[in-house]
Amino acid sequence: MGMIKDDTVRNATTYYWGERTSTIDWCEENYAISNYIAEFWNTLTNVAMITLAVLGIYSSIRHRHGKRVTAMYVGLLLVGVGSACFHATLKYTTQLLDELPMLYLCALCFYSLVEIDVDIKFGKRLPILLGLFQTGITLIYVFWVQNPAFHQVAFGATAVGAIVFGTKRFSELNIGSETRRTLSRLHLMGHLGMWGGFLVWN
Repeated sequence: MGMIKDDTVRNATTYYWGERTSTIDWCEENYAISNYIAEFWNTLTNVAMITLAVLGIYSSIRHRHGKRVTAMYVGLLLVGVGSACFHATLKYTTQLLDELPMLYLCALCFYSLVEIDVDIKFGKRLPILLGLFQTGITLIYVFWVQNPAFHQVAFGATAVGAIVFGTKRFSELNIGSETRRTLSRLHLMGHLGMWGGFLVWN
């Protein structure tokens, strides 16, 4: 992550992946370390996300956490792989592989938090509405408004919904005081990481 910057000589020069076609470029100097990776460190840091996603998939299957949890880890894996491809190439197609899975994963988290109980409250209405919303956002972003700010706002709106319901679910947990204090600290760290990252991202 980082600030958007104008093209530099390295951006304007044809390296392994050719000219940059992405609509956004981050603060890391392009092709400074390798002629085969546009943003070396931004690409490399995705290894942590991919590793945690793979471990999460393994753990959720092994401990039978449910299909939703597994699906969310698969979504995180897709985000990590897409992000690595985007930062390595700075192509518009790989940019979409990074940004669109972020929207879909966040929507899946939102759905899972709303429908966390055994009894499904909204039936098929909620997944259909979320699917239509994400489809609309995708079509607008791909064909009409190819501005990163549009994606960031759409992602932020979905994330806020997930955070609101996550906070609500947390308050409803029937747990001991020590466990609640530990979870409260983790909850606070999550908020700081989320909003701090979002501010830097923008």
